[in-house]
Amino acid sequence: MRKKHLDMESIKIDGRKYVSHGSWCFGDYGGAGSVGLANIRVLTDECEGRIVSCGSDTLQHISEGCPYGLGADTLEEIRAERPWMISAGGSYGGEQVWIRKPLAIRCRDWLESVQEYSALSDDEVSRVEMEWEEEAWESWIRSDLIRTLPDDGSQEEAEMMPWETLFEAYRQAMEETNTYAEPEYSGVAVDVDRIAAVWAELVSEAIADMYTPN
Repeated sequence: MRKKHLDMESIKIDGRKYVSHGSWCFGDYGGAGSVGLANIRVLTDECEGRIVSCGSDTLQHISEGCPYGLGADTLEEIRAERPWMISAGGSYGGEQVWIRKPLAIRCRDWLESVQEYSALSDDEVSRVEMEWEEEAWESWIRSDLIRTLPDDGSQEEAEMMPWETLFEAYRQAMEETNTYAEPEYSGVAVDVDRIAAVWAELVSEAIADMYTPN
């Protein structure tokens, strides 16, 4: 029931064909990374109000012609809603979207365009990667950088500094060392060691300014 052509896939449900592409999926351990999530957001916006969500196992079950048991409720919903898009969630937060084939062909030539260039919107890809970098800053980059400071009270001082001051120093250190956040499957990697010395100098200057009389 499922055919692949290059990065394209197709499934048939209740007589209607849905298509997907290798750049229309994303997850912690697979998919197209920031491009995949950005494409899903673009397609979700385009198909708003005409989307059915289900698990990837459920979708596989009903697409293989087994309408009973697992997937029966979803099949009935698909029959009733005639969705433009099916969003299939997988393990570890993964997601893949499937678009009604006539819509995918007619609407902005989605199928044709992704064969030439995988991103449906460069602006949305940039937004995703910026969000990931800010999430990484909150969850580990900031703390990893603070741990590179001397254990002479500087770490404690940095911990108490405003978020904006430390993040501005991080941005400046990235620029001065020509370092970039590298997108991965569902986040970014940053070479903290490469920017640590410059960042520490900038933060030390900011700490000194805090104690300089006006």
